[in-house]
Amino acid sequence: MKTALIFLIFFGSYHLDLTKVETHTSWESCLDKEWKKQDGWFTENAISFKTPVAKDTASMRDIFIFHKGGSFTHELKLPAGIGGICGNGLLYLNESTWNMQDNILTIHMKGGHLVEDEFDYIVKYTITKMSKDELVLTKLK
Repeated sequence: MKTALIFLIFFGSYHLDLTKVETHTSWESCLDKEWKKQDGWFTENAISFKTPVAKDTASMRDIFIFHKGGSFTHELKLPAGIGGICGNGLLYLNESTWNMQDNILTIHMKGGHLVEDEFDYIVKYTITKMSKDELVLTKLK
């Protein structure tokens, strides 16, 4: 039985049952990884992420990480062979955090886009979909 369960966790697509997640530690272990932003932005109604593919080195990728302990960071992954790019408009984050309470994910993002703007967002979400490869957040109104 344990072998079958381990097989399902590592090789099967799974969905998170929000009613069975009881501790903050459980959320940390589910979210604590790199997520490539697919669609949307944090101020829009929904934002979706995918697990980055290791061999995807041909495109620029926005990677977000929900770290254990509540910090939230961003990394820009450049295409292979690109030595550098102009910094104007690049996203940066300062003191950004996440918290999960009562099945509501709150993200506090302080940062901006170099030379263009600064922002300070506090946005609350429900997790619409979560699997080992996909995360979809829907903004609470």
